[in-house]
Amino acid sequence: MRQISAILCGKIAALDLLNRSPVFSVMFAKGRCFLAGVCLTALATQPVHGVLLFQDGFNYPTGGVLASNTPWNGSGGSALRIAEGSLFYSILRNTTPPGGSVSVGQGYASVACINFTNFPVTSGSVYCSFLLNVSTLPTRTTLVAALLPGGSTAADSPHDPLDLSIKKITNGFGFTLNHTGLDPVSTSTALPTNTTHLIVIKYTFGNYGHVYLYIDPTPGDPEPATPAAKEGGDDDGTDAPNLQVLLLSGTGASSQGAYLIDTLRIGTGWSSVTPVGIPVAISGPSDQAICAGDSASFSVSAVGSPPLSYQWRTNGTPVPDATNDTFTLASPGPADTLIAYDIIVAGPYGSATSAPAALSISYHEPQITLQPTNAIVWPRQTNATFSASASGDEPLAYQWRTNQVPIPGATNNSYTLTNVSATDSSNTFDLLASNPCGVATSLPVSVLFAHSFVASEGLPGFFSGMNLITTNTSGEALFAWSSADTSIPIYNWSLEGPLSEQPLNDGTGKSIYSINVNPATALVYYLIGSSLSPPYVSPAAVNSVTTDSFGNEYFAGSDYAVTPAGLLVVPGAQPTAVIQTANSAVQVSGFTIPGSVVWLQMTTNLAPPVDWITIATNTAGADGVINFSDTIAGTVPGRFYRLVSP
Repeated sequence: MRQISAILCGKIAALDLLNRSPVFSVMFAKGRCFLAGVCLTALATQPVHGVLLFQDGFNYPTGGVLASNTPWNGSGGSALRIAEGSLFYSILRNTTPPGGSVSVGQGYASVACINFTNFPVTSGSVYCSFLLNVSTLPTRTTLVAALLPGGSTAADSPHDPLDLSIKKITNGFGFTLNHTGLDPVSTSTALPTNTTHLIVIKYTFGNYGHVYLYIDPTPGDPEPATPAAKEGGDDDGTDAPNLQVLLLSGTGASSQGAYLIDTLRIGTGWSSVTPVGIPVAISGPSDQAICAGDSASFSVSAVGSPPLSYQWRTNGTPVPDATNDTFTLASPGPADTLIAYDIIVAGPYGSATSAPAALSISYHEPQITLQPTNAIVWPRQTNATFSASASGDEPLAYQWRTNQVPIPGATNNSYTLTNVSATDSSNTFDLLASNPCGVATSLPVSVLFAHSFVASEGLPGFFSGMNLITTNTSGEALFAWSSADTSIPIYNWSLEGPLSEQPLNDGTGKSIYSINVNPATALVYYLIGSSLSPPYVSPAAVNSVTTDSFGNEYFAGSDYAVTPAGLLVVPGAQPTAVIQTANSAVQVSGFTIPGSVVWLQMTTNLAPPVDWITIATNTAGADGVINFSDTIAGTVPGRFYRLVSP
């Protein structure tokens, strides 16, 4: 029957561990069979090895008894009191906050207990470390600390799982280690008074239990192979049912001597109770830039075992009272820009000095001195670049935006948009130039897509009267639009109608497209293309022609761009001819890159294959304007012109 109960309790406890169900908790509360508690402890509460279960730096009111401070409990005698100041051990990490320490001395006998874990530990090992500084030697062996099972409130030395006692040795003191009534083992090396020592005790479950004592191990090192004292493994002893309570004892008698206890840690692994102190590491300070009249603040972020102290310096000289993580100059002037600012942060395990930071002062806000321009994207071009210039005191920062949203990484005075797509035509781009005194915003610009005539040699022109004609791939649906004003959006131009197609049947796969128009005597412009809807990029031929004041038609250009608003743009990087008649001569002018060489070509027949003849070469001036004159044009009818970059 007991076997069945044990198995049943074990299953319930295992389920409770997985589900934490309130139903099972009630079952345990009501069904207090003699094995239920054992099953719960053994199966539901196993801690993870190597974790810190409890630590205490005794940050309690000075002078009070330890047992009156939560989570401690026990008798309120005065032999265990909170003392001011902490103990320190080289490279051992302090507890946070460090607080005070426990003074063990004369007074009324006192016991203080702590449940160092919510559930008793029943396997593996339990480690406990603390700092100890003896000022007055004991005259008799006296209990210092004990590891006890859950529910314990008093020591039963020497029958406890682990008792650590202090005793006098010639010229110093040592320890006695007890385990469940076995003969005690003692250390023989005399430890000096008024010296802080690191003490580690350990209980290991199994084989009747083992207890260990280590004195002054090196934090951060592996667990020493040889302890200062060891007890257990004897079948006369007994294994502890569990461990959950740490007890500190003070007899109050003068025979106990006087000592301080501090930096208490309890865990399931060696490293959890002997951690190395954290050295100081500093982040910052950063250079500061301000506008004249503003204050300036330098700040740092420091990590390391507390407590940390701060000292700001200017050119290596400590600044009086500058002992925080922030240093502020209320009204800095030009002389303050010649100073290097740094900080020394010190902790228990050393100090660190930051890199120096500098101060700069601006007096003039930025101005945009060269506005960006629309970026024209020609056929088969994949990138578009915007650039601008700004003036202003350093540090001068740049940030490009699209539709007023900052573009990540676009922090130079130029910005290249890669893999341009048709959707980019609906976006606007601008540049913010900033310094501590203000921000300047450029005019917004856009990506403009160029219309370009892509068919071979076929250009707008006329023959047989008032026909517009062009050559392109067969099967295109081409239309003509007209307007006397190029400043209006092209989607408001007048539709002249579709162009008629006449296949060439010459093996080229091309056709001649034409339409008859009746231009007014005033200047009229024509566009030929397949689409005038945004983004105004036509896969087919897009060309323009114009008429002169006599109604004659002339080629005006085959390369231009259209803004997102539908407005024509004459690109500065491509020649665009404007032909005018004056007397008997034809004047041809265009716009291109300053210094560019341009050919003027002529033909008398636009029927394929067109034979273009170069009749003049010229170089654009500093303003990008290129001019030609054909003086015999008025005497030879049917001459057509174009401007070509070599």
